[in-house]
Amino acid sequence: MLPKFSKHLLLVMSVFALVDFSQSLVWAGPAEDEAAKLCDQLAAAIPDKTKPAGVPGVKGGDIDGPAAVAACEKAAAAFPDNMRILFQYGRALVAADQLPNKTFELYTKAATGGHIVAMNNLGYAYENSIGTKKDLTEALKWYQKSADLGFAVAQRNVGIFYRNGKGVPTDAKMAAMWFTRASEQGDANAKLELGMLYDEGNGVPQDYAKAVQLYKDAVEGGEALAYSNLGWAYDRGIGGLPVDHVKANEIYLQGAAKGDNNSMNNYAESLVTGEGVAKDTKAGMEWMNKAYDAGSSRAAYNLGQYYSKGEIVPRDIEKSVGYYITSLERNADDSRALFIGKGGEGVPADVINLIQDKLLKRGGVFEKHDGSFGKGGVEYMEQVLNGG
Repeated sequence: MLPKFSKHLLLVMSVFALVDFSQSLVWAGPAEDEAAKLCDQLAAAIPDKTKPAGVPGVKGGDIDGPAAVAACEKAAAAFPDNMRILFQYGRALVAADQLPNKTFELYTKAATGGHIVAMNNLGYAYENSIGTKKDLTEALKWYQKSADLGFAVAQRNVGIFYRNGKGVPTDAKMAAMWFTRASEQGDANAKLELGMLYDEGNGVPQDYAKAVQLYKDAVEGGEALAYSNLGWAYDRGIGGLPVDHVKANEIYLQGAAKGDNNSMNNYAESLVTGEGVAKDTKAGMEWMNKAYDAGSSRAAYNLGQYYSKGEIVPRDIEKSVGYYITSLERNADDSRALFIGKGGEGVPADVINLIQDKLLKRGGVFEKHDGSFGKGGVEYMEQVLNGG
């Protein structure tokens, strides 16, 4: 089934929880040192088994960066060979947005010293050029080390590498295996990823009912990005669910409240069309702009369509072109299909001409065609805007 949004956007969101889980082995730490105690309180990862008993841990986004840096820097100076403290010092620096080179150094020492979550975070550093050059081979190596030792988030990250063909050939079966392992440990995002594989029949037999159950499990596990998929299943009666547009919109609103831009977009589309909710194009545009501001590629595409056609808003080709180009930059499936797959078929000529002008000004090298995209223009969009 094809939902109202690009499912593939969800893949890039899976690393957000990378520092919040651990299956690390326990080893003794500085239980009595005050700086170490404070470092644990301020920067320990939630289920890290190396942290002292009674320390709950804290999510990465909730760390008080400056305070944690001060405590963990002092603790690391006193206990330079304690891997948990070094790892937590690295977390603190990330939270404070300080010294990426130092963060990389700390993660490297903790990872090579056997800290399983640090292995995963070191992989993330290599993947995202944090204190080092981007190196997908090294990233996967460290994700794999952590995954092999049972860390669910690392298992999910390995799955993403195989699903997307990052540093390895695309292998949906391998992706499904790793998503399954992470899901069995309760990783909600892995359940979402696995659900999408069953939804698509990619690497596993297509099974809509199983996909829907995984979406439900992911929602129950707190995965905000799963709401839009589950809502869509109700929207179209997928996987044994009844068609229920009202229920779908309730789910979209719940996802939107949790910050899921795809849920925002889907609810906006419902308002514009009046599907399962009273038609309200003004409110629909407000929600569409919220989704766009939150990073939705589908919302960028929709806004491009609206301003191109001038059906629910006054026609504005400058705005239309800006939104279309943004949707391509955000790798929206609909924009790829429209502009790269179909060469802009059905898009007004003045919009196509302005898109070409904008791309040429950005350094594109291709022959401009009046009212249509030539092969060179399509190739430029593929190669430059989409990294194709």
